[in-house]
Amino acid sequence: MVRIARFLAIVAIGLLAATERVSAFEVRCIEASRYQHLVRLFDGDIKKFAAYLNWPAGQLPRPQYCRAALIEGPLKDRTDIAKVMNIIGENHGWLAALYLRSGGGKVFVGVNTGVLARSFWLKTYAAAQRNGVMEYQPDFAIPPPDHLPASESMPANSPTAAGWEAYRASIAKLPPIKMTGGEMFCASACTQIHAGGIDRIGISRVHRAHNSSNKTLGQMDEGLTGTDDFLVAYYKYMDAGPDFMRMYLMTASQIVTPLPINRHSRHMADLFITKCGADGDQLTRLEKQIEASNADFKFLNTFYGPSIDLDRLHRMAGHVRMRRIAVEQCMAAINERERLTAFTGLCPKGCDRKQLDALIAKKLVDIRKTSH
Repeated sequence: MVRIARFLAIVAIGLLAATERVSAFEVRCIEASRYQHLVRLFDGDIKKFAAYLNWPAGQLPRPQYCRAALIEGPLKDRTDIAKVMNIIGENHGWLAALYLRSGGGKVFVGVNTGVLARSFWLKTYAAAQRNGVMEYQPDFAIPPPDHLPASESMPANSPTAAGWEAYRASIAKLPPIKMTGGEMFCASACTQIHAGGIDRIGISRVHRAHNSSNKTLGQMDEGLTGTDDFLVAYYKYMDAGPDFMRMYLMTASQIVTPLPINRHSRHMADLFITKCGADGDQLTRLEKQIEASNADFKFLNTFYGPSIDLDRLHRMAGHVRMRRIAVEQCMAAINERERLTAFTGLCPKGCDRKQLDALIAKKLVDIRKTSH
């Protein structure tokens, strides 16, 4: 057990060091998320896009606006928070998601940016990569099944297979977002941004806070205990889930524990089930289980001949995927209206940084009160 713990600690430190090779904090548009590309999912018809997400009458994004931004690098100071504010303001409410690649940094930057994300109703993703290139997936739709069940048709205005093909052809011409300096992770203070998302996808890597200042052991212990109490209150406010908070407190500051974060707060999850008729995460898990069973039976067939009929599994997977498409569309439309309303309320005549700073500060004071 001691050897395993030491091995995990060495691996964890190596992972964080690899992430931190991105030396400066950067916020940039994900080119594949510009609306001029996303509209190809809807045969180039912005009205179909508007109908799919139930945009308010007369509100349409400009083609060059970004729907998603990538955040990279260590969280150091208030200028990092300002960079996130700037990209939100530049896209006038049409920015919907933050992709996160950071080994962490300053707690105050993480919690300030997390409250900013929640205030503007943004989704957060722990960024993923394949073959050294960042993967971007539109946040509002999933591709149709390879074989559409005969008894079903695509939900109204949903992107079709042809739409997905047109979109992929469009973004194939873009330069890929190459990931240098190791793998992609959202760890430490980055998880505070991730927790702030209204819809959270991907794995966070958590650990207790640490302090490198020249203080006595007693002062360090008292200060870190206060930080832990505050961060537990913060994660509770963001409703990251009891498992998330428990593992945060259980993980030493020298290592990290990778774990999923609840996709939605409990009350939002309840609302989506009521409004959309199903739990999107449950459908996702069910589809993965069917796919795994299909792979297992296919493997058996290679040894014993085609003794197991896989057509039924294919049909079941198709039915579940079609249900997911409808549920994800419903949830995306609810999120869309809330985000656009939030932006209008917070930035009626442009985003005022001082006012946003004051809003965030007030929310953090309220959270801190609950930690005592």
